[in-house]
Amino acid sequence: KKILLLLLITIFSSNLFSHPHMQILARTTFEFQEDKIEGAWLEWEFDAYFSADIIMGFDLDQDGMFNKAETLEVYNNAFISLKDFNYFTFIRVGDKRISPDSIKDFSLYITDENMIVYKFFIPLTNLESNDFYLSIYDFTYFCACFYMEENPVIFTGEKNITPTFSIDKNE
Repeated sequence: KKILLLLLITIFSSNLFSHPHMQILARTTFEFQEDKIEGAWLEWEFDAYFSADIIMGFDLDQDGMFNKAETLEVYNNAFISLKDFNYFTFIRVGDKRISPDSIKDFSLYITDENMIVYKFFIPLTNLESNDFYLSIYDFTYFCACFYMEENPVIFTGEKNITPTFSIDKNE
């Protein structure tokens, strides 16, 4: 019994002590064409520690910007593995749940406060409805995901509809 109890404590202890190791502040810009959603631009501003790591590791010419080669290095070494985690993006249309297969137009920049921001586009033309939920979170609890306080959701493009949104805590 003591061995079983110790084994159970060992197995479940990793979840007991899980906590985020980095923070993402997210903004989503939905792009419309007439009455149809084209996709969503995601912007993720990272915390100071991750930002410093990316800047020191990938801004090789130390000019405070990421050229094409540096951006490709960040994409290949610090971003693309997020595909295994659905890019922290989960979509629900009715009862159907989907996650992005791919992203487009990855870029990154450094803010005036020396924070890294990833920006990328998720195509949503395959959605069966404009009535959907899009959530950004990390189910592993490695990253804490929050929405920016100012303009967390933006709607752009030609639209003959009035889109609405709400930000709710995922219980």
